[in-house]
Amino acid sequence: MKAFDILSGRSEDFKQVFLGTEAGQRVLAHLYEMCNMNRQIHTPGDPHTTSFNAGAHRVGQGIQSILGQDEQEINKILKLKGSGALETEISDYDPYNK
Repeated sequence: MKAFDILSGRSEDFKQVFLGTEAGQRVLAHLYEMCNMNRQIHTPGDPHTTSFNAGAHRVGQGIQSILGQDEQEINKILKLKGSGALETEISDYDPYNK
């Protein structure tokens, strides 16, 4: 299988995983938060933290690009998570306490 064949369905794969279910949307919102997609990445006086935040932000931008989302769509996903519309928060899940 050629690299092009593997990558040609990447966008649809990402959409199915992240947008196809409520669980996928919760994971996407959590990833966007972890990647600082809704926060300033610059930390005044701390170039190391700024660089770390920029790297995380780049991961979020990559996901955003593959999904073809704009800033309004990201904010909508993050607002849904904050409003409780995406029922269970990822942080509420504890696999060791069933």
